[in-house]
Amino acid sequence: MSIDAISSSWQHSLFKFLGVLSSIIASLAWLATIAALFDLWAKDDFIRYEHNDGDVVYVSNVGSRHKPTFIIGTVVTGTFFVLTLIFTKLCFDMENRRRYKRNISIVSIVFGMIASISLILLAIFDSINHKGAHYTFTGLFIIFTLLSAAFSIIYRFSHNQGNLAINLRVLFVAVVIPLVITFVVMGALKRPDNEIQLKSVAASLEWSISILFILYLALFALDLLLTGRLEKPSAPVLVNANHYSIELEWEHVQVQDQTRSRNRRIFDETGAAHSGSLIYLHQREKKIGSIWENIYTGSALGYKIENLKPNTQYEYRIQCKSGLTGERSEWSPILLAATTPEPMNGETVFKAIAVPGKEQLEKLLQILGPEHHLLEHPDKDGNLPLMHACAKLDINKVDLLIKAGANVNNYIGSGKTALMVAASTGFSKACALLIENGANIYSVDQSVHLGITILHHAIDSKNVDTIAVIIKQINNEPDEKVKDFEINRQVGPHKWTPLYRAVIHDCSKEIIELLLRNGANPECQDKSTSTTALQMAVIRGNLYNTQLLVNYGANTRTMSKVSGKTLQELASSTNKMVSNQLTNSNNNIRFNIGFNQLC
Repeated sequence: MSIDAISSSWQHSLFKFLGVLSSIIASLAWLATIAALFDLWAKDDFIRYEHNDGDVVYVSNVGSRHKPTFIIGTVVTGTFFVLTLIFTKLCFDMENRRRYKRNISIVSIVFGMIASISLILLAIFDSINHKGAHYTFTGLFIIFTLLSAAFSIIYRFSHNQGNLAINLRVLFVAVVIPLVITFVVMGALKRPDNEIQLKSVAASLEWSISILFILYLALFALDLLLTGRLEKPSAPVLVNANHYSIELEWEHVQVQDQTRSRNRRIFDETGAAHSGSLIYLHQREKKIGSIWENIYTGSALGYKIENLKPNTQYEYRIQCKSGLTGERSEWSPILLAATTPEPMNGETVFKAIAVPGKEQLEKLLQILGPEHHLLEHPDKDGNLPLMHACAKLDINKVDLLIKAGANVNNYIGSGKTALMVAASTGFSKACALLIENGANIYSVDQSVHLGITILHHAIDSKNVDTIAVIIKQINNEPDEKVKDFEINRQVGPHKWTPLYRAVIHDCSKEIIELLLRNGANPECQDKSTSTTALQMAVIRGNLYNTQLLVNYGANTRTMSKVSGKTLQELASSTNKMVSNQLTNSNNNIRFNIGFNQLC
């Protein structure tokens, strides 16, 4: 069975058991090593192995004389010391999910591993044959053991998780540091008259530090045994929810707390939380890939979460921690709660249209039902939802709104319709869909003086596909007079037809030819200046449009009523140099000859 398949509670118990076991084995292994070395020294009649030994010899000197025992003892001790650190981390990390706390415990493990390796190496490189290496690894062992202990203390104390074992660990560091300093000083002093006494003191300190290390290893087991787990709380209770907030309470936590012994409680007799007692509230959105995030830490018995998404499901769970013992509970069962749909108003539909994708609008329209009045509710500028969808160039949203019952012929005060918006933006697919669903192509937009038609709007887009859709529908008109009127409808103060508007806007030759091929009058003109479409094409220097108008019968002999110039003179005076293009273009020889003859 994999670790992932085991429940959180069983994982915690397993890591705790393995941590206690590793700690006990490590401490017993080191105890056995020290006891064995002392026994071997006793069997050697407590002799002085080296000239620099005092009456009490160094542990390392005994170990160098009985190397196999020393190496085996350090290997077993170092290995189980590292395992103790790892299992302790795994156990406590299940209670402390904060990343920075986990990083502290990782640092403690790394320092512990360096200390363990140094312990093994100082036994391998003995003090007789490899004195320099031996003392180097001895120093590393002491330094990194103290650093590992310091970081483990920081890890456990950082959120009021202290207990007797942690306090004893602090005492260990406080005692060992001066002992180590004294040991180094005594070993380094060179006084021939009392050197034996100094070496004896240094060796005694080394034995003392070694014995204290036994106690340090055992403290991990004590720490794990003293740290239990509070009972799992029930799931938080939903109090209230609206479209942007969810309110929860967990008063049952206080009731459950009364069943615990006084030294493990979260709250005191008055109901106030003990110092360091905390309740953690986690939240995640109910969707694939969402992760838990801590949204509240404190001792209150309820909390209101705000600024949530409307009509969205969220999951919640709580965890309790006693400030007296540092114990934590398992996470509670999960509560599933949801915000309500956003209250329907005029902005609701527009917000759904603005969101990328069709899902939110689709969900909203299902809630509203068919032909809901909000589908015809204008925004502050008077534009309707269907117009917004056309302006967004989103055919899916246009289709959804039409199927939901949006009126394709509804208009704002000026007479502008959704089809006009689609036409002016060059949204040919929306134009076709709107026309297919009954949109009126003969509506007139009065927002411009004297109004413009849908075909004029399409001309403004310069999109040939959009213009083709509108012209195709005009051609379906059975009355030829109406058809001719619409294709040549004069609008605005200057009475521009769609063709004249296309020439003014320098539309492509495909658009000009499409209009001419479908009955546009090539002799159209600006009524205020009497400038013809052909003259305007020449003035604007558009060779292709000029050629098309001539080919479709535009009069080339008409003189400008503004300047009195002929077409050739207009061509010669244009800054676009159309005259030169007409004369020199190899691709338009036939047109040039005809044009020059006519002029």
